[in-house]
Amino acid sequence: MTQSGPTSRPSFALALTGGLIALIAGAGLYAHGQKGAEVERDELEQAPLAKPSRAPTPKGTQSFEAVVPAEDWVDFSPGPSPLPRSPKAHEENITVQVAAARTCSTSSVDGLSQQLIAEMRSLAPQDLTQIPDRPNLTVDRSAFLFLEANARTALVAALDSNRSRTMRLNSAFRTLAQQYLVSEWAAAKRCGVTLAASPGTSNHETGLAIDLAEPQTWRKTLEAHGFRWMGKADPVHFDYVGRTSRRKNLDVLAFQRLWNRHHGDDMIAEDGQFGASTRERLRKAPARGFRSKTPALPSGG
Repeated sequence: MTQSGPTSRPSFALALTGGLIALIAGAGLYAHGQKGAEVERDELEQAPLAKPSRAPTPKGTQSFEAVVPAEDWVDFSPGPSPLPRSPKAHEENITVQVAAARTCSTSSVDGLSQQLIAEMRSLAPQDLTQIPDRPNLTVDRSAFLFLEANARTALVAALDSNRSRTMRLNSAFRTLAQQYLVSEWAAAKRCGVTLAASPGTSNHETGLAIDLAEPQTWRKTLEAHGFRWMGKADPVHFDYVGRTSRRKNLDVLAFQRLWNRHHGDDMIAEDGQFGASTRERLRKAPARGFRSKTPALPSGG
């Protein structure tokens, strides 16, 4: 039986008061929580977003991702390597300087190189003669099969004296435009090139040098036919040191004549010297060659 009377009223009042206090306290806590949430949200909205971090490039390595696509790289190291692909830049109308910066293949200047070869052979046919086919000779697809006449004869004799062995020729004659690319890569430590002569000074440009994939296999045979191994400094390289009929700086003169033929309002001296003026024009020259007609590239040797 529940009791009623004066003793129950204070208990009811206390309970009611306690409930009101709890309600007010709860409302205060809710308001404080909302304000805190708003402050935290404002701070998050105003704070800068963290930038994604990149793994650091290991010491002693170099990143080419912004310059040369991986599929366009060329292995210039000694020994067997995949044949270089024609770079995508070859499909564009780019300058020689852009080709040097974006590609790792001398085929990027094939168009201009063919015009330079045609010009050189029109000036001095014996300075560049075509290397004939041999069953024991394989050639890198970026190489031009030309050498100075006596060097060509010596190379063919070396091949014929050792028919059971196959020679893989990575490079023979190299045009001024190609040598410019290689020298730029060497200076920038790009494309696997660590050593290269300055444009206008390389024996490749005079048709007196070759690079082989397996130099030690052919070293004794080539030395017996007038070639000299470059040594450990450039282990793939051989110079022909026999008697020659070369005309010095013919490749530079060929470019100067070619440039002047197409730039009557910006002509340079035709002196065969690779000076500042010639360098500047070569950098601006079209990698695919000048659009106007030039002498056709001779097919015979």
